[in-house]
Amino acid sequence: PDRIMGALSHPTSGIFTEALLVGCLCVCVVVYLVLVKREAGAGARKAVAVIGAVFGVLLSFMAGESYLMEARPNWCSQLLPLGYLLTAVPEGIAAYLVVVAAKAKDADVAPYGRALLIGGVLGAAGAAAYVLWAGPADGVQWALLAVAVIGAGPAGLSVAVRLNAKGYEVTLFDSKPMPGGLLRYGIPNFKLDKAVIDRRMKILEAEGILFKMGVHVDVQKLPAGFDAYAICTGTPTARDLSIPGRELKGIYFALDMLAQQNHILDGDTFPKDQLVNARGKRVLVIGGGDTGNDCVGTAIRHGCKSVVQLEMMPKLPDTRAESNPWPEWPRVCKTDYGQEEAIAVFGHDPRIYQTTVKRFIKDDKNHVRAVETIKLQSVHDPKTGRMRMEEIEGSEQILDADLVLIAAGFLGAQAYVTDAFGVETTPRTNVSTKIGHYSTSVEKVFTAGDMHRGQSLVVWAIREGREAAKEV
Repeated sequence: PDRIMGALSHPTSGIFTEALLVGCLCVCVVVYLVLVKREAGAGARKAVAVIGAVFGVLLSFMAGESYLMEARPNWCSQLLPLGYLLTAVPEGIAAYLVVVAAKAKDADVAPYGRALLIGGVLGAAGAAAYVLWAGPADGVQWALLAVAVIGAGPAGLSVAVRLNAKGYEVTLFDSKPMPGGLLRYGIPNFKLDKAVIDRRMKILEAEGILFKMGVHVDVQKLPAGFDAYAICTGTPTARDLSIPGRELKGIYFALDMLAQQNHILDGDTFPKDQLVNARGKRVLVIGGGDTGNDCVGTAIRHGCKSVVQLEMMPKLPDTRAESNPWPEWPRVCKTDYGQEEAIAVFGHDPRIYQTTVKRFIKDDKNHVRAVETIKLQSVHDPKTGRMRMEEIEGSEQILDADLVLIAAGFLGAQAYVTDAFGVETTPRTNVSTKIGHYSTSVEKVFTAGDMHRGQSLVVWAIREGREAAKEV
């Protein structure tokens, strides 16, 4: 439904056009069969068959373009016309069978059905001739141009895939030993099996994308020999908490545990004093988003003694409010897999709403043993006109905790990267571009993903990578 609604809201999109053509072809088939059943004149049947043939030919072109953009490997980047020709054949055959073979005995119309197949192939050949004469769309040159993509997360991979499909020579650089970014080192294995990533990376490598993993790119002296650079290094810097006791042992960022766990499952080892393990511990997770939820699920799998998750915002209603009707996004309370598992293991929801941490309390070994929390309330700020969270005096509470995981989100792009490239940034330290564009303030340097739009979802990183590739 989301895909259909998206197509209807973007009438120029490929899926909308394909759906329209398929619908028109189906209408032609139905009308044709009705005419045959009513023994209508040959002229009417011929007219419907010819119209159906036109829709079939157009559909073959759409299928050819989709095939070339989504599935064409790099080694045949110069075979664009052949791709159109080859993909027209199966579409032409299918349309021929649908329109004509339904009533094979209709001798008056059969020649027009055969013309559908021939027309599809000849039409594709004409498109091929045009492509050879005019060249590829969007200004892409036939000669290979080299592009360096720095950052092999979902945004960088998306840029690389699209440029590689266009015939560019793409090299991916990343400081991590394996590609995938947060897909590999942030999302737990029980949520995303890394075999899925490995399988896709093998395909990309076979298609011609070059991977330079474990390479710390010196942004002061970028790799030479590239015609453009796409920086997609994300927002790896976690948001910290500036409260008393933050320096105590046993307090970590969420990714310290999540990334380490994925490394361990990948066969890596760590010294005992560097392990972030929740076995037998009272775990406190600060943050109610997806990352905090992953921390809850991982802590349970480690065998924690208890787990509590703090959220600053109020609990959303269990059902839609009157001010939140369909088809708006439902602003209702959702219980994700982490909370469901905590309820199953410990018998209650781990979340405590409208609560934040005031200070960390230490034991005699300078290790965290508890936290002091305080309740929050939402109040109207007359200066800004917005609601803000305010502490409620006298609502302090002590919660035992010997492992604290901070999942309070991530900051903008890394300063040393943006400074080295000399690109302009927004007040939130994301890389600045014109609205709807991905070229930075520096010529031939592009960006996409979290470092461009801020902390967001994987699907947004993929979408931004595709759009950035077009601009490159």
